[in-house]
Amino acid sequence: AVTLTSLLVNLSSRLPVRIFILNRGLSNETKQHLTRVIMRRRQNVDLIFTSVSAGLLSSYSSIGHLTVDSMLRLLVPDLLPPDIERALYLDSDLCVLKDITPLWQFDESRFPACASIDSIVRVVSHESGLRNYKELDIPGNSPYFNAGVLLMNLRKWGEGQIGGACLEYVKHHECKFLDQDAINAVLAGRIGALPMTWNAIVNHLKYYSRWPEDELKRAIAPELHDLRRSPAICHFAGRFKPWIPGFQIPFIGRWIYYLWRSRWFSIGEMILWTAKWGALHGSILLKRKVIGPLFGSKPAR
Repeated sequence: AVTLTSLLVNLSSRLPVRIFILNRGLSNETKQHLTRVIMRRRQNVDLIFTSVSAGLLSSYSSIGHLTVDSMLRLLVPDLLPPDIERALYLDSDLCVLKDITPLWQFDESRFPACASIDSIVRVVSHESGLRNYKELDIPGNSPYFNAGVLLMNLRKWGEGQIGGACLEYVKHHECKFLDQDAINAVLAGRIGALPMTWNAIVNHLKYYSRWPEDELKRAIAPELHDLRRSPAICHFAGRFKPWIPGFQIPFIGRWIYYLWRSRWFSIGEMILWTAKWGALHGSILLKRKVIGPLFGSKPAR
């Protein structure tokens, strides 16, 4: 609800919007609730719930905070109507802060997909990158992309049978980031690079001074201020999420603001949720920052 509300609030273009919500079993109540949230923001939206059999990905397993549901993006060309030739895939842990029309107008015609470089992993040879990059004959300094925002050329993706190839890759290789690893392996050298503002991993950008002195760090230096202060899309990647109290995450206030704007909860429910979240958030930070150091303990993050 927050991702879609923030997208529609900031969308200036009056062009028709088609939103497909890929899911493996949303309840009718949740679907109705999401429909009300979206229609309050914009009337000329074609909203489609694309349900997939729960057994479709039953042979795959979630890893930590990474759920198997994220792998549905691999099947977008098969799940959407054949007349759609391009699509913008968005993870659900995003907050859109600017109009995405320039992103939609980005020329992806030469690539099956375009994405931003992952500012944490950065290159395939990173310890969290592709463990078999040498076996795949991929140069170690090849960029590793984050799949949370994908501008997809569905014709090229489908013709190349990329979805199936990625599913096979996950099945037969050790993947720390599930299908994101597979996308980087199968599409090595065939992913167009989007500016990082369209997928800014904000919790990592605040540690820019600790980044290794490499090409990516030098490349984004001129836009660092804007990336930290006003990215187009902020991505709460990793296990630190704004809805979980106790983490000092950039733009957490913006996420809560768009939760209010979404009207997912009634006003009374929202006041209660915010109060409970704020009290727990404050108590965790107090324990971590004050009480823990005072008594010599080191609470886990």
